[in-house]
Amino acid sequence: MSSGKGTSEKIVGPYAYALLKIIYTDLYKDYNYIVFKTVLLDAFEILLVLRKFPDIEKFLKNPTNTNLKKKKFLNTIFEKSFDQRTLNFLRLLIDNKRINCLESIVFRFLEIVLELTNYFLVEVEAAVNLFDPVYAWNQQKIYNILANWFKKTPNIEFNKTEGILGYLVMCFTRNTHAILKLKVNPSIIGGFKLNFKTHSKVIDLTIANKIKEISMILGS
Repeated sequence: MSSGKGTSEKIVGPYAYALLKIIYTDLYKDYNYIVFKTVLLDAFEILLVLRKFPDIEKFLKNPTNTNLKKKKFLNTIFEKSFDQRTLNFLRLLIDNKRINCLESIVFRFLEIVLELTNYFLVEVEAAVNLFDPVYAWNQQKIYNILANWFKKTPNIEFNKTEGILGYLVMCFTRNTHAILKLKVNPSIIGGFKLNFKTHSKVIDLTIANKIKEISMILGS
């Protein structure tokens, strides 16, 4: 692990676990699964908003903007839709001058939750938006690959794919799900790559990788 990555984890990890502790405290106290689900959805929405509106991240990272100004800004965006625990956590990040790590902290939080709940976070890297319904056949191909990797025989009751806040959720069995996050990369030409964020595994079915493999064979 590089020193830069290690330093980042020292900052990101504790805050990700702090948010996890907040929701698990309520879960164990009165089995409040609604809070758990709500904060989880808040986390996905944060990632979606930061991805769709990069100017928001620039605003939060700008040191010339005061903490009060940043809090008012986030209230304007999230106050009506977010759980109070999520809002308090965002304010904590601002007070501790860690709001510039917001995306990394939320992403790490989701990784931890998914690992604990048998959900798998998979980044789908493709040249086009494979989440568009027009690419349904590719979605089925991804589903089949993941089902094989999980070594699960999909129960027809759970054999489904649904969208949620810009992500795709694929259900294989009652306790096995994959949450797919899209990364558009035109340089891979065609096909797709599956990067398992909660596991050290990559399945590369891109045309660019095929060309590379052919070039290596011809060059040997």
